[in-house]
Amino acid sequence: MLLAVLMVMVPFLTWYLTWFGRRLSDRQIEEYLSQTEKPRKAQHALNQIALRLGQGDESIREWYPHVIRLAEHEAVPLRVTIAWFMGLEGQSDEFHRTLRRLLEDPEPIVARNAALSLVRFGDARGRPQLRRMLAPHTILAPAAGWVSFRLQEDDPLDQDTLVARIHRGEEEAVEIRSGLPGTLKTKLVDEEAPVREGTPLLLVSPSRDHVWEALRALYLVGEPDDVALIRTYERGMPGMLNMPNMNEAEVEEIRRQARQTREAILNRNKRSRSAGAK
Repeated sequence: MLLAVLMVMVPFLTWYLTWFGRRLSDRQIEEYLSQTEKPRKAQHALNQIALRLGQGDESIREWYPHVIRLAEHEAVPLRVTIAWFMGLEGQSDEFHRTLRRLLEDPEPIVARNAALSLVRFGDARGRPQLRRMLAPHTILAPAAGWVSFRLQEDDPLDQDTLVARIHRGEEEAVEIRSGLPGTLKTKLVDEEAPVREGTPLLLVSPSRDHVWEALRALYLVGEPDDVALIRTYERGMPGMLNMPNMNEAEVEEIRRQARQTREAILNRNKRSRSAGAK
């Protein structure tokens, strides 16, 4: 089980962690964590603390209260970094409780990172989020008006990519940005179609990284009712080769991980039933 836990690559979505290689002193770390109006400095400090965590430096615990407070910060990239760091630590009861709160974060990117980090605590509470990482998601119209699309089907998109605009006559157009990375799978309305608030506009396939991380996490915490969803990747989900930077070798890697995850879930369930019978 320990080896399996080590297989889960919890440092998820590392593109959020813009290089913060400059070493900080203890005084600077304290200062950066306290400057809540400058979230990038707090991210720099967290990156430095993570490096020291990997070196077994116990003194970093003095900054844990700062880290917990920053989990409420309005900056989404900072909350993503917080969830990432808490998963690296994987032991603190306070971090464990904070990650459970972050599962309810309004930003899906934060909630998903929290779900992955909870796996390091042996906590399967984030399973619904892990399942969502394997499924397409829908982008809804945030306002009424008529829609113009910026992207075409099969175009890649990243978190915060501008995908469309809602035009409202003389009022300023409302920008629609993706909350998650992925690939634009289907436009659900026509160009310049009138829409109401809440109208489904776009169907987005999950990104390769989300699929990979979710499969690895479900290897540890998945249940039998996850198997049908996992099998779609084991068979080779249609359009997988259209994912950004996805080649045949990477498709096969996803299929292999899906197979291993399915087998781990079924074997775990079999052992559980056998233990119950005894």
